[in-house]
Amino acid sequence: MAARHLEFKPIHCGIHSALQNLLVSGAEKLTDSLLDVTRKQHFDKANVTVASKLFLALVNVILMDTVKDTVLANERWVPPPGKGSLYIRPLLMGSGSVLSLAPAPEFTFLIYVSPVGNYFKDGLSPNDLMVETETHRATPGGTGCVKTIGNYAAVLKAQSSAKAKGYSDVLYLDHSCAVFYLFHGAAGFKNHLD
Repeated sequence: MAARHLEFKPIHCGIHSALQNLLVSGAEKLTDSLLDVTRKQHFDKANVTVASKLFLALVNVILMDTVKDTVLANERWVPPPGKGSLYIRPLLMGSGSVLSLAPAPEFTFLIYVSPVGNYFKDGLSPNDLMVETETHRATPGGTGCVKTIGNYAAVLKAQSSAKAKGYSDVLYLDHSCAVFYLFHGAAGFKNHLD
């Protein structure tokens, strides 16, 4: 399906207040005729967590049905088995006009998809990670535990530095002691101190 352009007013709260929830998944062909959507069980929990942090409306009831419909409508773009996946990005954002910092008066929900190869160039083989000692990906009470647009912008410098040095990704340390591994650019790890 062709993508449509979105139009927003300059005071769109999803842009200037970062009221956006990004989830991520993928659809892979297990065989030539069997599709599987990854991370299904993650959606409900992640959506509840984000909604509580960002005052975003919950769409759990329609989320998986909409993901399924979107994947089926774009099935021809799913790479062959073992050659990649269909990247799925559900996006929920506050879309009303708000000049001050406030909960969104209305919301936009959309899903976009794109065929992609492996996330890492070497696939599932071991990857070289740069340990980041200055930038922390998450802190207690913060939004590091949820996929919001602000969380991505804050780590771009570390990510770019790692790539320039030949690393495939970044491993972020626990902010409180700078010893325990907490986050890696492509995945979050449960802090074993919890």
